[in-house]
Amino acid sequence: VLMVFFSVNCGHCHNEASHLEAIYQEYKDQGFTIIASEVSGADMATIADFADQYDITFPIGYEAEYLFAQTMEVTGVPHNVLFDTQGEIATVIRGFSDANNLRSSIELQLGN
Repeated sequence: VLMVFFSVNCGHCHNEASHLEAIYQEYKDQGFTIIASEVSGADMATIADFADQYDITFPIGYEAEYLFAQTMEVTGVPHNVLFDTQGEIATVIRGFSDANNLRSSIELQLGN
């Protein structure tokens, strides 16, 4: 599982979104998923527009009180947390991550 914390107002988040859906499609049949959480307080219509802009099909939500983001020590966006198959944190990526870096981390967790 890759947990993505983002903001619809973040330029780097837009850059990352452009490849997250491709990564999701590439690995979802191997048990991989992405769950995204918008953390800047955008409303659901704005989040839906963001998802539509990048043809995102993985789940996106938002946190009204940012409790999970605080637990994951999110201090800026993008902030990605990759969990291993046991549910433990495997990798934390603070800031923009290109597609190759994400793929390498995911493949390591999937045993590829």
